[in-house]
Amino acid sequence: MAATVWDEATATQDLDVVVVFRDEPPALDPLRPILDRLPEEQFPRRGEHIEIAGVPVQFLPAWTHLAAEAVRRAAELAYDPDDASSPSLRVIAPTYLAAMWQSDRGALTPRRSERIARLREAGLLDEDLLKRLLSG
Repeated sequence: MAATVWDEATATQDLDVVVVFRDEPPALDPLRPILDRLPEEQFPRRGEHIEIAGVPVQFLPAWTHLAAEAVRRAAELAYDPDDASSPSLRVIAPTYLAAMWQSDRGALTPRRSERIARLREAGLLDEDLLKRLLSG
């Protein structure tokens, strides 16, 4: 979804939410803290998704230090920039998206490579930060 904010909109099946837990979640049940807060009667389970307001949401525990840093440094944007009372949302910044996709656990696909090129062309990537993120 963050890619859609920074780049062109594309069809998606769900909303992915990367989460960072304060305390280490149970190794064999890492989503337990989320599942305990979202009762199934109100938020039905659909395979790996939890339905929230009719939207299938997949919660993904941050799988690397890079993913956790990307969440911590997420950009906060107004949902509707033209509405002063609009709620805000946090989305992973373009440079972090590019780094996550290009990292060894990032599943770089042709579509993501194209998105990175468009983000670069639009001047949305901090090239020095990207190099640092990919080297460490």
